[in-house]
Amino acid sequence: HRDIMAFMKDHYAGTEFDMTQGVLAGPYSSPFRVNGGPKPMGAVPRGIFSFVTAYSTITQTGPSKSVLWYAPDAPATSVY
Repeated sequence: HRDIMAFMKDHYAGTEFDMTQGVLAGPYSSPFRVNGGPKPMGAVPRGIFSFVTAYSTITQTGPSKSVLWYAPDAPATSVY
């Protein structure tokens, strides 16, 4: 479950798709991009998470028990 939690917080740091670098990065090298503008920009890569995410869950099932981890905000800024 820890691997999935880390995956949900990923913003491609250190790759060619790093959401904190380049023109499409958010303000002050934040991975949270600003939405809107006068016209569509075309195909823009989207991260695993979004700053408008209201909550996230990770569910683990098994034969003896099931567990659900809940994060009350975007995965990148929450603790499960």
